Amino acid sequence: MFLDCITVEYYHPGTAITNKGLDATTMYYVCLGKVDIVSEEYLDTPSVKSRIQTALPGEWVNIVSVICGSTCFHTSIVTSTARLLVCSATKVRAVMKRHPQDARRVMTALKRVYRVELQTAKDARHSAGIDLYEQLISALEQQAKKLGESERHELIVAAVSGDTTTLDVALSGPDAKAMINLKDYSGRTLLHSAVEMEQTGVVKLLLRRGADVNARTRFGYSVMSRAVSAENE
Repeated sequence: MFLDCITVEYYHPGTAITNKGLDATTMYYVCLGKVDIVSEEYLDTPSVKSRIQTALPGEWVNIVSVICGSTCFHTSIVTSTARLLVCSATKVRAVMKRHPQDARRVMTALKRVYRVELQTAKDARHSAGIDLYEQLISALEQQAKKLGESERHELIVAAVSGDTTTLDVALSGPDAKAMINLKDYSGRTLLHSAVEMEQTGVVKLLLRRGADVNARTRFGYSVMSRAVSAENE
């Protein structure tokens, strides 16, 4: 699904990939050649100490920036002729919006990777690496929260409007169990919303998928009480 976001570019040894002169929210996938991820100090005084890590052919460089829509967290130096797949930030975020479940899985996988890298940096007492990975993890968590809020809103809209197709697709994935009992800010589940709006088709779908009929809102209203209220209105 990401293929329509990609173009190919070539970089020569010594090229500095930074947020100056390049799209700060572009992500690069290294296909051929090595890229050193370095701290800003490396530009003035190159040393092993100011090098955070080396990205080998086939590894991601700067993927979090494009997913989170943030500026670059680090500078990269091409150390041998590298062919990179350059992905459009705008297009990638559009894909994420169309496929929120896939995007969430990508971010979850990235967080696992960066937590391991963070622990490695802590064990080595490498302050530059610690700062980098803490920022990456924080950015992913913030973006995941935004994505979750957006997805929750879309599901609630589907529930109140009777859009069983959208709900059926969303509740067919591996995250269905967590999603089916999502609540809005007042504590209403999708089932509460569907019952209130008398969306019989949605109610049947949610019950078939295992929605919690005993869930209560923040004010203590059960699904049954909302059904009675809707019938009397």
